[in-house]
Formats: sequence, C-alpha cells, structure tokens
Amino acid sequence: MGTKVVGKLNDWEDGDCGGGDFMKLTEGSNIVRIVTKPYQFYSHYTADQSGASRNIRCALKDCPVCQKGEKASPRWFVGVIDRETGYPAILEISMQVFQGILVLKKKKSWGDPRAYDIDILRKKAGSQPLYVVTPEEKSPITDGEKTAIKDLLSKIDLAKISAAPTPDEVKKQLGIATEKTATVEDSTGSDDELGLDDDDFDFE
Repeated sequence: MGTKVVGKLNDWEDGDCGGGDFMKLTEGSNIVRIVTKPYQFYSHYTADQSGASRNIRCALKDCPVCQKGEKASPRWFVGVIDRETGYPAILEISMQVFQGILVLKKKKSWGDPRAYDIDILRKKAGSQPLYVVTPEEKSPITDGEKTAIKDLLSKIDLAKISAAPTPDEVKKQLGIATEKTATVEDSTGSDDELGLDDDDFDFE
C-alpha cells in the first residue's frame, strides 16, 4: 500500500480514495459552497475497551487499531458555507462525497468546486449510493461571506484537526492504558493536580 496522505492536498486529484462551527450532513438536501481545499485524514470505526463503537482517528504509523487488522477509511475536512444557515462551517466528508465532487471538478463545464454551490443529497440509511452530489449554478460569494470564512479559519486550523494522532493518543481514546498513564495512575496526585485534561484527545 502506498503512503497515506494527511493534511492539505494540493488539489482534489491528490486524494487517496482507497457543533456550531461544524456542519453535519442530514437526510435530504444539503447545499453548500466549498471554500477551501480538502484536508485528508484517516479514521477507524471500532470498539473501545468498554465495547462501545467509536470513530477513532488513525495514527498511520504504529496505529493500535491498524495492528488489530482493522483498515482505516479516508475522510476529508473542507471549509464550506452552509446555505441553510448562511454561515461558514467545517464539513467532514466521506470518500463517496469526495469522489462526487472530484467528478465535477474534472468536467470543463464545472471545474473548481469553489465556483458554485453543491447539493449533497443524503438518502435514507442503507441506500446505495448514500450520497448524490449535484452542482448548482455558478455564482460569486459575497464580501461578507469572505470575511466570515476568514474569521472561521482563524479559529479552526484545518491542518491541525486533520493531523494524525500519536499511537498513545489513540490508546487513550480506546481506553487502553499506556506506560505513561500507568505511571500517572500509580502516583498519589489527582488528575487535576497533575494537570491532566480528559478532553485533550477527544476531538473528532
């Protein structure tokens, strides 16, 4: 298998297809304007130590989930304008949506997906395909939208949130004790006294 790509891509063709500021695709029509390049990462849907199913970011190198034989799926973060709310947001998309956008990008009549709105239709669970990507008419974004986009991207670093975690961070999300955490647990201080933060690695 080739080297996995994470972080900002030079363009859509570079993709490895093998709350508040974040938008979630809901059943039905989801019209957005893409405003950034895609930022790629890999994710596992796996069970943690309690048996609960979780989305866990792949560490890529020495990943504890990969070592169990579970394959990671490529995902992407893109900055968008959510046309339902009118506000910019960060949207996580699957390979199916990515490929639908890539098809449009390669067509001479459409080209760069930042030049027009896209309707991402999410069908009922279990449908194949689950998502259908359709272009809307080309139109410019407003100066107000440009300012709002800059404000959002000044708060959220897409390169940072798409970066791979360390193997120990993955273990923490899974509830697996590491040598470091075992040493901390053996100490007499509380988590607060030791400066630990339960939310350090919880972002998905």
